[in-house]
Amino acid sequence: MKKFLLLTSAAWGAWVLVGHSQGNVEQTRSELIVIARDIRNASFGFRGTPEEITAKAVAMADQLKTEPGRSVTARLALELIRLTFEDLPRRSYGRSHARQVIRIIARQVIFSIEGASSDDDMINKLRRDLALPQDAEMEALFPVDVPLEEFQKLGPVRIFLMKHRQRRPPDYTEVTGEDLAAGRYNVQKGVILRGRVTNSHFFAGDGDHVFNIGIIHNEITPIWRATHRGPRIPRNGDLVEIRGWSYYDSFHDEEGPDEQAIWEVPDENSPTGKRWTRPNVWEVHPVTDVRVIERARSRRSKKAVQP
Repeated sequence: MKKFLLLTSAAWGAWVLVGHSQGNVEQTRSELIVIARDIRNASFGFRGTPEEITAKAVAMADQLKTEPGRSVTARLALELIRLTFEDLPRRSYGRSHARQVIRIIARQVIFSIEGASSDDDMINKLRRDLALPQDAEMEALFPVDVPLEEFQKLGPVRIFLMKHRQRRPPDYTEVTGEDLAAGRYNVQKGVILRGRVTNSHFFAGDGDHVFNIGIIHNEITPIWRATHRGPRIPRNGDLVEIRGWSYYDSFHDEEGPDEQAIWEVPDENSPTGKRWTRPNVWEVHPVTDVRVIERARSRRSKKAVQP
């Protein structure tokens, strides 16, 4: 009989030993992947306040845990997932981005169990990786100036939270959009980018002000505006200089059309006849400062301008 640690209260330290037989690792991994995908898909339909959204996620985890034939390891994993969902409203990012964070947690489950050598190993990794940090300012967890390969190893939760930094980079480097998109600079680096603004609009889904400069997508987050003075919101056609954190956003396959801060293009292969697109996944996010060099000639149109 193997021994497992089962979380029995919201405090991460309250664990008791429970015995169970070790199952087939690949079978368990497949079961957890299906669970994570079910949670991810269901979350698109969650509506309401952050508390209501997370309550729906908690209820789903409880329901999945009691399904017939559920393995002991999966039930333990679902208890960890459920308690993580319960904790979301206590985090600022959990309140402002509840549905997104639920999907990120589902993605983290799949990431964490990849390569696990046993059921015990899966649970230990999930216990470690689903302990949500208070914010994105703990330097040991959220490094700066990171090579892309190392950045992608940080895991979905930490990568997602880096979008929501509340401090400025230690220094800045002037870049072009082409060089940034080509990967010539690290992720989580302070950058300065100049150019004309296109597709500038407020995105109600998460409160971001979003805009493009050439092929680079840029976002001013609500948490940055709430904790800092500014920055100025640029308009379509403005010539601007922006400063902020370089970011590689690999989460767009986790987002629904109502959450895409990008634009639509025709697509005959899509059921709706259109799809959402963007030039690439490199961004300045969050944008920390905006300096308007030259205002657009006309301020009458508020519609997004295609690049």
